[in-house]
Parts: sequence; C-alpha cells; structure tokens
Amino acid sequence: MKKLVFLTFLIFTSYLQASQLPMLTQCNVTLVNNTLEVSYELTDSDNQFLEVKCSIYYSKGTSTHTQVGITSLTGDIGNGVTPGPNKKVIITLANPTDLNSDLRVILSAFDNEPISIEEIVSKVNTNRMLSDLQFLQGKRNEITDKTFKDKSRLYIQEMLSPLTHFTSYESKVSTLTNINFEANIWGSDSLHLINIVDAHYDSFGQSPGADDNASGVAGVLEIGRVISEYSTRKSVRLVLFDLEESGLVGSNLYINNQLRNNDKLENVINFEMIGYYSEIDNTQDLPTGFNILFPEAYNEVLNNNRKGNFITNVGNTHSKNLLTAFQESAKNYVPGLKVISLEVPGNGTIVPDLRRSDHANFWDKGHKALMITDGANFRNKNYHTPKDSVQFLNMNFMTQVVKASLATICQLSEIQHGNTKSIEYKGSTLTKSLQSLDLAVFQTKDNLYISSTNNEEVCLLEIVDIQGHTRWIDKFTNQLTIDLNKLNIQGLCLIKLEQKKGKQIIKYIVTK
Repeated sequence: MKKLVFLTFLIFTSYLQASQLPMLTQCNVTLVNNTLEVSYELTDSDNQFLEVKCSIYYSKGTSTHTQVGITSLTGDIGNGVTPGPNKKVIITLANPTDLNSDLRVILSAFDNEPISIEEIVSKVNTNRMLSDLQFLQGKRNEITDKTFKDKSRLYIQEMLSPLTHFTSYESKVSTLTNINFEANIWGSDSLHLINIVDAHYDSFGQSPGADDNASGVAGVLEIGRVISEYSTRKSVRLVLFDLEESGLVGSNLYINNQLRNNDKLENVINFEMIGYYSEIDNTQDLPTGFNILFPEAYNEVLNNNRKGNFITNVGNTHSKNLLTAFQESAKNYVPGLKVISLEVPGNGTIVPDLRRSDHANFWDKGHKALMITDGANFRNKNYHTPKDSVQFLNMNFMTQVVKASLATICQLSEIQHGNTKSIEYKGSTLTKSLQSLDLAVFQTKDNLYISSTNNEEVCLLEIVDIQGHTRWIDKFTNQLTIDLNKLNIQGLCLIKLEQKKGKQIIKYIVTK
C-alpha cells in the first residue's frame, strides 16, 4: 500500500513539473545603431530548449495592429533557445523610418507541451476574488460618495496595471466624469482579433453594490490574473465600464469613441451580477412574457421549484455560437454549474429586461456578446438597496461562473502552453497629432456631448450631414454640449475639428 501511495505521489509530482510554463521576465527594447535590441530573461523548470518568437506591430494611428516589416532577426530567437538571463534579439526593420513610429514588440516563448484547460481553470482563486469584493464593496457612485469611487478606481488600476497593457479613458458627460479602464493581453499571432471580458464598476445610489457589480469586477480581475500567465494567439481585452447605472454611458462611449484603429471584436462576455445564489424554493422570479419567448427555460425553472441556483447565459441571435461555447465550456470544465441559456431574438428589444447591461451596446453595433448574470432583481432582492453586501453572496457559485467564463475565453482566444509579453517602443521622434486629442462623443435623448481630454488650444468644430450641409459650426476647446433640436440632424454625420496643424474627422451616427 505504501509503495502504491509513493508511486502515485511520484506520478502526480512528475505531472506538475511537466506542466510548468516558460516565463519571460525583464523584457526591454532599446534603439542601438538603427536596430532594435530586445533583451529578456527566460525560465523553465522542466525544458532544456524552448522556442522564442518575436514580431513587431504599429501601436498607434491608422496602422495600429499592422505588422512591421523585418529584414533580419538574430540572437536568442527561434528553436533551441536555452533558459537563462541576458538573452538578446537584434531586429533590423525593412523600413528604417519605422524607428520613428510607436511600436509594439510581441515576444513569446513556447515549450510545445499540450495545453490543459482543466489546469488553467483550477487556478481561479476564490480568496483573491473575495478580497476584491471586500475592498470594492461601497458606494462607487460619483454623487453619493465620490471619494470612495475614486478609491475604487485606484484599486482597479493597481490590480490591472501589473498584468497587462493598461489604458484609462476619461470623458466628461454633463456634470459627471466617466473613466473606462482597459487592459490588453496581446495575442502572439493576431493582435487585432480581440475577445473581451467586461463588467461595469459603478454602483447605484446608496447601495454598496457587492453583487451589482463588484462581483463582475472581481471576475474580470481574476480572469486577467490567470490568463496573463499564458500566451494566446488572439488578444484578450479586460474592460471595466463606468456609469452603467446612468444609462450604459461608459460602454456607449467606449464602443463609439475609444476602440483602437483596426480593432476587430470577435466576442464579448459581459458580467452583470454573478454572485447571488439560492437553493430555496420560489426565490427565482422571471420577466413578463418569459414563458412565451423561452418556454423550455421557463419549464426548467418551474421544474426546479424556482430555485435561484443557476447562472443565466444571455445572447442575441447573432451571438448563438458564443452562447453554445459558454454552455459547452461549463458542461465540460465546470460540470457542477447549472446554466440556463437564452437566445434573444434580434437585438433583444422585445425583452427590455435582457438589455439592461453593457452587452446591449455591443449587440446594437453588430458584435457577438453575452450577458452572464444571476438574474439581478429577479433573484437578488437586495438589488439597488443598502443590503447588497458580500455577506449575502455565494463565493463557490461565483467561482464556478468565473471558471466557466475563463474556459470559454481560453478556447476563443486559442490559448497556448507558453508565455507572451508585449513591450512598448516609443519612436525616436515623437510628434503630437490630432489623434492625441482623445475626442469623445456621447448622445442622450436631448443633447450631443463632445469632449477632449488633451486639447488646449481653441479649435473650430463643424458638424456636416451626409449630403455635405453644415449643420453646426462653433469654437471648441475641451467640451461642447449641443441641443439635438437645434442640430436638426439624424443618421450618419461627420464631426470635423480644425487646428492650426490640420483637421481631424470622425464619423458618428445621431439617433432620435
């Protein structure tokens, strides 16, 4: 018996050692004699030889995500690279003038071992998410407690910054400040193909917002912690939206103004309250008309005595494949998680209760998106009240939801048994262009808001309709509010901003 136990231990230990990832650290890029020199350290506890790959992309402007031509790559690159310090790759660009551009160097190391989704999801840490929840629980609301909301913003930045390429986008919307956070885990092969995991981080009124939506934020942060250790062929983007409670403001600004040039959004998973769970009968309510639109799901809930012990996976018609991907990931990798999937016709306007989160803005722009939710007020009666606190959440349930979502993202982004790092290179001659104005446009029912976080000089702003007629012209510095009744325009328009250095033109669709 002792021999059997010892043998089992040896096999288990051997398995753990075989599954260790290669790791890249101390990664830097410098300009040396008209070549780029990439330095790094490489570790791997169980492989003597590794494969190292390197590629370069433009990181700003109209060529963002476009690969830069390379004449030669020499040094510690290719197959047969041994782990150790002081590794170096020398890169000669095909066009030397590209050294004046802002570039993104993608460095990857692989051991060519098989990937295990089971192993990856096992790394989801309940205690880390609980720590996130305990810190973020509070009034993350600019009106009711601006100080705590700012404190929460700093926490989010501190959690995301070490993991990924981090960016924040600040915009003024009337009297409120919207700050969206974005962190990118760039793909080793296809930077422009992006799979998003998102949540909103603001809370409602006087509610401490543990379930709504600190639970979603904690889920996004944990997925970032786990997946950033690996390499994915496609990019994974973590986004935390502001002002969802004010009418999906943050995601509206993001999708209309803050996406990078050449971003191609493949899939979006939106967390909207993922922590409330109940095994008690009659704790799950359903929206009006649910039985007509989703008879199979309706009967499943009724046959389960209306227990609130499942996660709801909501997608529109265009997102059917994504719905199936989440359902299958939960089945294969988190079999203890009960999932009810709902395919909403069109963009979900027939079921307004299933459009009450940031995924709806992605649907409206034709992107595949899911809302992963515990049902909000249809289950959690503490919704939007001072009682929405951590003590009422089920951390085991929440962990299962995050594991299923992580498994889904791993497969969508084509995860690999390796490690990828992105290294930013600032061009040797930097010029400030109109692209740096961070121009943001947001529309409410009555007004069009245009703002810029960087502009300091007085510009001329002109709005032109699709027929070429000028509908508005005025001076502009940092912010402008336009009455839509006075603008008298609907549909596609061009917003032109003229400086001494030139013009910036963006397209925008005005809806009424």
